[in-house]
Amino acid sequence: MKHDFDPNKPVIPIAYPRLLLDMMVERGFTRQQILHGSQIDEAIFDKPEQRLTPAQFLFLILINLYYIKILLLFFFI
Repeated sequence: MKHDFDPNKPVIPIAYPRLLLDMMVERGFTRQQILHGSQIDEAIFDKPEQRLTPAQFLFLILINLYYIKILLLFFFI
C-alpha cells in the first residue's frame, strides 16, 4: 500500500482553517496578527474552493494555542 502523504500539498479544505481563524478574531485578534509569518494570503480564506497544506494548518493551530496561552496568563494574573 502506497502512502503519498505530502505535508506541502494543499489538501485541507479552507473551511476548517477559516473556522479557527474566525474563533481567534472573535477573541480580539486580527487576521493580520494571526497570519503574521505564515506566508498565507489573507484573501485565500474568502474563497471556498481553496485548500491549505497540512503544514500551514498546523501553523494556524500552533499560533492559536500560543495566543490562547497568552490570554490565559493575563486572565489569571
